[in-house]
Amino acid sequence: VASYLVTGGGAGRAALRVEPHLGTMKGVPFGEACAQVVETHKNSGHRLSETTCVPFEMDYAALNTIDITNADLGQEVVGFGGAFTEASALVWQGLSEKNQKRFIELYFNQETGIGFSLGRVHINSCDFSVNSYSFDDVPEDFDLKYFDHSVNHDARTMIPMIKAAMEEADGRPINMLASPWSPPAWMKRGKDQKMTGSEKPGLRRDCHDVWANYFSRWIDAYK
Repeated sequence: VASYLVTGGGAGRAALRVEPHLGTMKGVPFGEACAQVVETHKNSGHRLSETTCVPFEMDYAALNTIDITNADLGQEVVGFGGAFTEASALVWQGLSEKNQKRFIELYFNQETGIGFSLGRVHINSCDFSVNSYSFDDVPEDFDLKYFDHSVNHDARTMIPMIKAAMEEADGRPINMLASPWSPPAWMKRGKDQKMTGSEKPGLRRDCHDVWANYFSRWIDAYK
């Protein structure tokens, strides 16, 4: 049986069909193999609920198949996970201590949860932040003298949630993918410098080096 996470929002619903390579999946005859569907859906009330087993059958055009085989090794999957955002961290902090632990367990425990092993972290604020922020809002600070090496904003919100996830993983590595939505406003082009809008290109030509150094400072601070 193959397991997939199927999510849907509103009245919509997503589904996945997979055709076993050469009619078999781990030795199971083509007609007997099925996919276990785990669904989260707004209207149905399903929350990571197991639904019916979907059998593998030829109900679509042959050109639209996904061929799964372990005969050829392609690119390596780094992991599966979700995003650590300020919004999600604030919601998590609003839970009771018991539910905080249960939440982290369900997402990051490999035995009793779904074992997430990858997390995305936003550098500076993103569209899931309460307000725009960066770790150096002092204009023209090309030497980053005023960079907040304690990343205090994230230390109050996202970092406690990340640490809880790492503790729940119990030594199993959780890889982090860090990406910025915007550099500090003073590094951007235009008269109306702000983090929520950009000209094209958005970054000032004289800020290429300092923006790269900003990445380095952020990584060191998070370590």
